[in-house]
Amino acid sequence: MSIVQRYLAHIEQRYINSDYADYWQNFIRHAKGADERRIQQLRNTFPLIPASLIELLRFCDGSKNDEYLDGYLFGYPLWDPYDKFEHFDSACYLNSSDEMLNNGMLNNLKLYINGDVVPPWGRDIDDKVTDKAEELNCLYFAAVFSQDKPADLFIDFSPSEKGSVGQVFVYFYYDEEIRVLADSFDAYLQGLMAANFPFIDYIFPNIDGEVEK
Repeated sequence: MSIVQRYLAHIEQRYINSDYADYWQNFIRHAKGADERRIQQLRNTFPLIPASLIELLRFCDGSKNDEYLDGYLFGYPLWDPYDKFEHFDSACYLNSSDEMLNNGMLNNLKLYINGDVVPPWGRDIDDKVTDKAEELNCLYFAAVFSQDKPADLFIDFSPSEKGSVGQVFVYFYYDEEIRVLADSFDAYLQGLMAANFPFIDYIFPNIDGEVEK
């Protein structure tokens, strides 16, 4: 069983155990995988794209959809500490293959790293992430529009000397802060599984609308 198969089985059981089985079933009923043309475009654009991310996209080509409730598949921390997955209690969704190919937030990220946009409190960039915008090469794979702390998640193929190729980092674009969450995408998935998806407990009090039956 692959890590993605284990991840999906584990998160499905977590939704069920939390009495949100209808929500999960509604999501997977509408989920459609990316076609092979998009998969190949991603591989051509990002040769180091993790096989596990490709597998997730084959299951669901993006988990945000205006026609039904978003499928929250990932989590990230609102506040410190960033190295403890049990604090990853804010939910985010998987971007579609088109959104990944568009890499829409990359320019904003480069402006911040380059120092073109500097908040009054200064830049706050994890030392595992390069501080040279021209060297930045990353994939925008997940996002959330939280009123508390909106963020974007990236897989980083151009880390600093202290970082790891393929590490996952989060960019908080209101606070202008970048923090590494895991050394790889697989490690990120593994950490969320080990912590038993803490973000699920925080999603539903903030969801408007009814789950389609």
